[in-house]
Amino acid sequence: MTGFRTMFRALWRPKFHDMNSILGLYLLFMVISLVLQGFHNGLSGMSLANAAVGSGSGFGLLVFVWLAWQMEKDYTSATYRLMPATNTSFYLAELVATTLGALYFLVVRSAIMLVSYFGFRGGNVHQLLAELFRGAHSDYSPLQLGGIVAYIVALFFLVGVLAWMLISTIHFVVTTISAFLPNVAQWLIKLVLAVLMIGLIIRVMVWLFELQHTLFNGLTEQLVPIMAYSFVAVVLAAIVLGTLNVYLLKHWVEAKY
Repeated sequence: MTGFRTMFRALWRPKFHDMNSILGLYLLFMVISLVLQGFHNGLSGMSLANAAVGSGSGFGLLVFVWLAWQMEKDYTSATYRLMPATNTSFYLAELVATTLGALYFLVVRSAIMLVSYFGFRGGNVHQLLAELFRGAHSDYSPLQLGGIVAYIVALFFLVGVLAWMLISTIHFVVTTISAFLPNVAQWLIKLVLAVLMIGLIIRVMVWLFELQHTLFNGLTEQLVPIMAYSFVAVVLAAIVLGTLNVYLLKHWVEAKY
């Protein structure tokens, strides 16, 4: 029986290669941005920090969509489904490999942005954090600002993982329903589920931005339980979705393909 570690290695290699390719594309966009800055503003107007931030703004979404597509493709791929591994090991290995792929990209991209900011702009950590908070919290210490930023980054990342799990749930549910419905009725089910998923994602994003706005407008003792409850709620939702996905993967998706 193939274990989790072996499955993870098999699933991680192509994602690592894809992330390196996207990072190379990101660096290419940075170079193009610098050339355009030099063409319009001259050498004195070139800013590596602006090129790094501006070029990387859309690559996070690209990575999320690409990994989501690759994840759903792997779940129905004979290359992986025929490996002698339990459904739980396969699902967890896929989810961990996808998450680490996104984390690898974000860490490298963030490092490039920070080097561009500190190396060519002469900034400092407190100044950078103050700018992230639009300068409204200069009375906060660097530790407080860093803690809030770390919490928001972790929460957004967990919600991203939860979104991948939700996409898998929709995929598995549609596959399960397809076993009972004629082909002519499947498009309607897929449309309804797509609308529900879009509505749910929009609602989650609104909640995240409301929470972010609350944090940006004051760090009080009342916010500590809100931050804790939000984090726990996302983790519990991930556990529920993960359990449901493993069940559907085992009993219906494997039989469908």
